[in-house]
Amino acid sequence: MAIDIAYSIEINDYLDPDRAYEYYWTEIIKDKKGFECPGDNCSAQITCANLDEDRQNMRMVPHYRVYGDHSTECEIFNENR
Repeated sequence: MAIDIAYSIEINDYLDPDRAYEYYWTEIIKDKKGFECPGDNCSAQITCANLDEDRQNMRMVPHYRVYGDHSTECEIFNENR
């Protein structure tokens, strides 16, 4: 399931992976695992893959990966199932 946006715990805002990458390299955010599902009442943990890779060394662009469990009411999880 692709996640296009995630909630950053560090800055209390929603970010797409490209913005998260910019914020990481300008040291606004520091934890690539500091994200949660943007769904209501869902706190599934999300990581931003390739956030700490230099662009010239990347094989894939930065993207979000869920590594926690979505709540049963999560509209994002239920829509993408």
